[in-house]
Amino acid sequence: HLVLQAPEIGRYKEYSNKIDVYSFGITMAEFFVEMHVHYIYDIKNTLFSSLTSLVQQQVVSSRIVSLFSECTQESAELRPTMEQVVIHLQDMLMNMIDQEIKKQDTLHQLSTRNQHEIIEIVQDEPNSSTNQDQM
Repeated sequence: HLVLQAPEIGRYKEYSNKIDVYSFGITMAEFFVEMHVHYIYDIKNTLFSSLTSLVQQQVVSSRIVSLFSECTQESAELRPTMEQVVIHLQDMLMNMIDQEIKKQDTLHQLSTRNQHEIIEIVQDEPNSSTNQDQM
């Protein structure tokens, strides 16, 4: 699977554990775009385009595209360490949880407000049986 390998491996250069960061970036993108890219020639551009499309469709966060770009830098020195990747992922996860909590709070507030409005409407309506008794 040469496609998953960092560029420095093919150049027979010395390399560090940042080759794993590169492979992680490719694998992460494969996961989000739901495609296996083992035989695609221009893998980075294909994955970047697919991820960007998913951002526009609001399926994937732009932060995923940013992390993919950082992890697949041509130069190993520009890539984050795996520890930095983990911190970035934890931060994204915490933001997602915070957003979900805020969304649930908003839904709860709307539901409560709607319940109160319904109660007020029902209380304000004349009782139909009382109206019929008066007739």
